[in-house]
Amino acid sequence: MLYILEMLYAILNPTFIRLILLASVVLLSPLTFANDECTPVLNPISLSGAKRLTPFRNHRGRLGDVAGTTFEKYGADGLQDKDTLWGYSNYFAKGLNSITLERVARNRRAMGKSSHVIDFFGSAVFSAEPEAFDSLTGVRLRRLQTSDIPSVFVGLKRWNELTGDLQASQTWQRLDANALERQISKFDIVIFRPVHPLDSTSDRAFKSGDEKFIQAFLRASLTLLDRAWTRMTFDDGLMLAQITEQVAQSNEFLTWLMRARMAGVDVEVVEDLIHYNGYDWPIVYLRFNKRAGSPAHLIRL
Repeated sequence: MLYILEMLYAILNPTFIRLILLASVVLLSPLTFANDECTPVLNPISLSGAKRLTPFRNHRGRLGDVAGTTFEKYGADGLQDKDTLWGYSNYFAKGLNSITLERVARNRRAMGKSSHVIDFFGSAVFSAEPEAFDSLTGVRLRRLQTSDIPSVFVGLKRWNELTGDLQASQTWQRLDANALERQISKFDIVIFRPVHPLDSTSDRAFKSGDEKFIQAFLRASLTLLDRAWTRMTFDDGLMLAQITEQVAQSNEFLTWLMRARMAGVDVEVVEDLIHYNGYDWPIVYLRFNKRAGSPAHLIRL
């Protein structure tokens, strides 16, 4: 059956044949769930067939500089200026229904809920009002330089910046120990932004549609997203997770999306444009909502 559909897809290539094929893949493939084993999922060997790639490592994390494009200074992930590209409330505005992350936190507080934030691949210094949150934790490969830390975060007890490779088990163990020490049982707001905001339109591997690279990026991201998901509250937890336009258009991602929704994961694909330096840059990210009844784990491919 699947072979016949693939032949029709190759010959006719209409949208409805593509959807039928994806649905068939979902129905004919068993659902599998990502486990919580913290073992590295990517190394240079696994990408040996992909072209023009450098190792998935820069000062933000292993998934940051994926195709040799270098950005010498990322700076703080969310600078204070709300009109810049980098502010999280600006970047994720559409997924937040145009309210700020500070407002999300205050709405939670008004309902008697906590607002512990974790920023994977970033430093969690995105807010000019850190007092709006119960805690802010950043996890990245290297610490921000002192000159890059906004003044409102200097000496702030509710802010913590951890360093380490997110594909190494030791980093997640240190994160769990840090959360326990700070009496954080679960995180309420999760930011997951592994790629520089402009990488998806400038990196050659993404732009050229390198399928093996895109699949490796997706699979690595899903593994890390599951680890983030398991550390997220069931009490209306929110996770905003960046992907790229090319990943979002891949059949592998669309298959995962259908299977995730069938398994009860509340996930929305958000597409938007960011105006920067005279250009409109396409961005794509996922908005996850986790509440009572949500699966304990995200599914994996």
